[in-house]
Amino acid sequence: MGFMLGCSPDFIELESNDGGASDTINEENLDGWIGGDCMAEDDCLYDEAVCVTSRPEMGTCSQQCDVFCPDIDGEPVTFCTDIERLQDVYELSEALESEAALCLARCDTSFYENECPEDYRCIMTQRQSEPHFARSACVPEVWLGEQKPISSCQNELRMRSISFEVLADWTTPLNEDAANDCYVDEAIALFSPVNGIEVVDGLERPVEHLIASCALATSISDMFADLSSRGVRKLITFGTYNCRTIAGTSTMSNHGRGLAIDIAGFELEDGTVITLSNDWERPGEEQTSSAVFLNALSTYWWEESIWDTILTPAFDAAHADHFHVDLTEDGSRFFK
Repeated sequence: MGFMLGCSPDFIELESNDGGASDTINEENLDGWIGGDCMAEDDCLYDEAVCVTSRPEMGTCSQQCDVFCPDIDGEPVTFCTDIERLQDVYELSEALESEAALCLARCDTSFYENECPEDYRCIMTQRQSEPHFARSACVPEVWLGEQKPISSCQNELRMRSISFEVLADWTTPLNEDAANDCYVDEAIALFSPVNGIEVVDGLERPVEHLIASCALATSISDMFADLSSRGVRKLITFGTYNCRTIAGTSTMSNHGRGLAIDIAGFELEDGTVITLSNDWERPGEEQTSSAVFLNALSTYWWEESIWDTILTPAFDAAHADHFHVDLTEDGSRFFK
């Protein structure tokens, strides 16, 4: 059974196809284009090219960028990688010391059997000027040294065998009030599936990863362990990180701190789809098995302290189609 949900006010685009894919695998290294090998800038056959020569025998075609990079048909989609933030996660080559952001080819199995050419590594990188927007890119191995030490929380996720990559933390001012700065501590990209459960958005599109604080990812892992025991195979989400205040207020939303996720519904192993918009029990309606399922979920999550805040459709009209669940910075709790 399929499903398609309208976007809640909290919805943010999670992942989309950027195009640029090819039907055949190209084992040549993108001669003359971004991500290709070069000895000098003249080997890169496009305007504003740079050849980043971090290895004696060969460099990499790139281009300095602010937010976006050029794309052409027949080549992998490119990505404006924030080099300074990448340096927060990895020790980097001295050749990159003067670079703020560079265009790189995105990882793509349509071009390479192993996502990237030989001597490149596929890793999550963050977009220049938009650090919450992370995509996998092919980074020359010679650029990358050791990964910097991870936090105890991130180490706990690894011990749970949760698939994720570390991102650089960031702070984004929302307005002149410093209390409304958006930031994510111990930021990660949490990959789907989690505990065997796939993540999709309200339009049935697969979600490759969720941007989250490590604390949020830990609670998501706990929640997914419970969902797995209940026969859930897909979770439908309206998103995690979103730099904004709570609607109608000047108070920063926990979405802006990477501490919240909105959940629109679930698909069970037998194909049954249960959504908050269709199946939450409302006054005057007959109780259904799906309504019992949703009520049992929220009650269990509350009793087990998986979440500090749980807002259901019973809270207000803005949450009529989803659970909002989050962690609070001060430990305060609320459930309705």
